[in-house]
Amino acid sequence: MTDRNNNCRNGLSVAKEKLIDAIKRIQHELDECREEECEMYIQSVGVENCFDVLEREVRSEFQNLHRFLDEEESLDLERLRKARQKQVKQLRGRERKIAEQGKDLERAVTTLSSKLAEEDSPKLLKVHGKLRPPTRGRDRGPSRSICGPYPIQNMEAYEKLPLSKHHGRHL
Repeated sequence: MTDRNNNCRNGLSVAKEKLIDAIKRIQHELDECREEECEMYIQSVGVENCFDVLEREVRSEFQNLHRFLDEEESLDLERLRKARQKQVKQLRGRERKIAEQGKDLERAVTTLSSKLAEEDSPKLLKVHGKLRPPTRGRDRGPSRSICGPYPIQNMEAYEKLPLSKHHGRHL
């Protein structure tokens, strides 16, 4: 029986050694797995940190761009406002000049109308006829008189015009 016991013990020893070897291999793989897990954790934290840095850079760049665009918008709006003021000022100046010209023309019409309303107006019309410049050719338009570009050609029509009392006629 001793042989049998020896064989059993030897068989148990061999099985025990195989189990111990298997446990060692598994333990070694477990250690490698934990090492790789640790390395993966370190890599993932590194990647997260890298993306955090990139995100901060992107936000910073866009904040700079927004600031730049806001400044450009303000400058453009200011330039536009100044150009608008300048053009409006020029146009209002022109408007005033045109209004002054209109008043001057109204005064000229009033002055000429009062002169024509005087008793000597037939004499003025005779002088007016003598002062017409001679025409030089067929192509030339109607001659201009001393009374402006529209000579009075029909005195009867002029006398029918309603003028105020201070001009010598009644309405």
